[in-house]
Amino acid sequence: MGKDERTVYRFSSMAPLIVISDEIIEERKEQILVLKKELINYRVVLKDLALREVPYSIKNELLNIAFFIVQDVEILDKFKSKKSIPMSVVAKEFGKTRRYLEEWRDNIITYVVILSDPKYKHIQDYLRVIEDEERDIDVNALSILKDNNDVKGIVISCRKKNVMIMTSMGDLIKVKTNDITSIGEEVTATPKKLLSDYKFHISMLAAIFIVLIGITIFRYTKVVSTVMVGTTSDIILEVNSFDKIKNIYSRTERGNKMVETIDVIDKGVDYAIYSIIKYANENDMMPQTGIIVAVNGKPIKYGALSKTEDYIYVEQIDFKLNNSGMEQNLY
Repeated sequence: MGKDERTVYRFSSMAPLIVISDEIIEERKEQILVLKKELINYRVVLKDLALREVPYSIKNELLNIAFFIVQDVEILDKFKSKKSIPMSVVAKEFGKTRRYLEEWRDNIITYVVILSDPKYKHIQDYLRVIEDEERDIDVNALSILKDNNDVKGIVISCRKKNVMIMTSMGDLIKVKTNDITSIGEEVTATPKKLLSDYKFHISMLAAIFIVLIGITIFRYTKVVSTVMVGTTSDIILEVNSFDKIKNIYSRTERGNKMVETIDVIDKGVDYAIYSIIKYANENDMMPQTGIIVAVNGKPIKYGALSKTEDYIYVEQIDFKLNNSGMEQNLY
């Protein structure tokens, strides 16, 4: 049969018309507990099904797949013996891929187990399933119903205020409630927000985060100034906008030996200049006229060379700073 011929059942948006009594609630509770245990044999945990919302059209497709399995004795026996969906038969019958069936495996199995066994009568009665030809509230009205934050369903599990319900339309939903509830009861409560409800916010935050990371990386790798420290061999420092050293080099052999010895990459410009002067002072690389530091590009902030200032003061080193065209003394 074609796909359209197999889509004969759907969940109704109309509330189930059933008589409720304490006895029925207690029997429904027992059925729910048995159902949860049976589903474990199929590697299905009901609480996992509440982690995402199933679109109405897909839910009806899954319902019809379940009915197809339930109504064929041979296929149902195979399903129960192997504890799995007969993928090839269902895929051919409904024109679905194996990937699709795997994705919705747990939902299909849950529907099959419930619909195939009369011991789950009270759960079956609560599910509002109709044939496609039956009159019903227009499916478009679902969007109106959805605007109301509260949902109604029977309690499948509860722990303090954390409650999971099954609605008459076959949805499993986690809700918040301040009322004391028991498994099998029907409650009306507000659904908890799922991660999918925050997709837009998460996407926006991720986009902002990526932009900020990109800006930070750009600023960290972009050289905004060069600093030449004039020992007997000139040492060149390339500085980023965070005043960190991104590169250091010299054009002489002695200068390169210094570069290899001191560790200033990703360190502050003050520490780098201090390290160069200290090395020069201890390795006979001090010019007779003293140290000259020339900055080209973004100037060094006033007062930023405190470590350098302390060292040249103690060692009484002649020091001149040309800070992007401005002559400055440290002391």
